[in-house]
Amino acid sequence: TFPLTSLLMLTLQACTTTPPLPDETLPLNYLQVSEGLVTSGQPSAQQIAALSVRQYRLVIDLAPSDNPLTSHEAYLLGQKGIAYAAIPVSSDQPSYRDFRLFSKLLEAVGKAPVWVHCRANNRASMFTFLYRVIHEGADPDSAYESVTLLWVPTPHWVSFARETLAQHHISYAF
Repeated sequence: TFPLTSLLMLTLQACTTTPPLPDETLPLNYLQVSEGLVTSGQPSAQQIAALSVRQYRLVIDLAPSDNPLTSHEAYLLGQKGIAYAAIPVSSDQPSYRDFRLFSKLLEAVGKAPVWVHCRANNRASMFTFLYRVIHEGADPDSAYESVTLLWVPTPHWVSFARETLAQHHISYAF
């Protein structure tokens, strides 16, 4: 049983590792946040078509519902066996309710590889920062670097992040 157990462990490890994509296939603001978790702006149909279920088990789309690629993206990913979830987050009024739903999705897939995106990786990077700090115990300073590499959050996004962290008894000086 030892060889079988070792093989099973290697197989499970391979399923939780996100292989890097070649640079020419990367969408806007692509960022490998941690092993098995990436964020980006909206991937093109060609970039979605290049994905495999071995790379990602779930794609979470945080772009508004007026995104014309949403239905096409869900179809393309479904054809590959990759789960798709859309949470239309308002860039003007992000909500704690949306963040809770996002968190529940990530918790449901455990260590499976996930790609989170929106239009430009603003919503995706901020929600991912919050998730990592609140649910994974990540250091806020290093987790926030993944946000500021891509954009400078506007005051209402900083307020949203501060309030969300406070609901979990975490204080952070932005």
